[in-house]
Amino acid sequence: MIGFIGFGEAAYEMAKGLTQEGVTGIIAYDPLLKQPDMSLTIEKKMTAVGVTPCSDAKEVAMKRSLLIAAVPAQFALAACEAVEEDLTAAHLYVDVSASSPTVKKTIAEKVAKSNGKSVDAAMLGPLTVNQHKVPMFISGDGAHVFKKQLDPYGMNITVVSE
Repeated sequence: MIGFIGFGEAAYEMAKGLTQEGVTGIIAYDPLLKQPDMSLTIEKKMTAVGVTPCSDAKEVAMKRSLLIAAVPAQFALAACEAVEEDLTAAHLYVDVSASSPTVKKTIAEKVAKSNGKSVDAAMLGPLTVNQHKVPMFISGDGAHVFKKQLDPYGMNITVVSE
């Protein structure tokens, strides 16, 4: 169902909460999986919450249509570019980074070229407390689709605009 690109605190906490709600089949890729000193730590963190590690971001995009990019702001555009060629009309690309409006618009344009849908999500609270139920304000042409798909799992999503 869900594929994460990036598996830091945001993805970890969201995945942890979603698996507790019964979501299965979550996969993820994080560049730290390729760093020998960090790979085992990240892999253990993933498997502890029921997430299957992937070899790269492209694998995530090829195996899942709901992609949540949970990377630091400075890597948001690169994360999208890593899967850009693999996106299709079936993809919903959700960016939860704190990147600039310019970067968010560029990401939306890249996703639109594939006829996929995009979501800009702002998380408004501590993930360590709220996990997947952290309040989110979202916008983008895929906002209503994202809300509809994840509302059954207790997510606290408010659509602000398309």
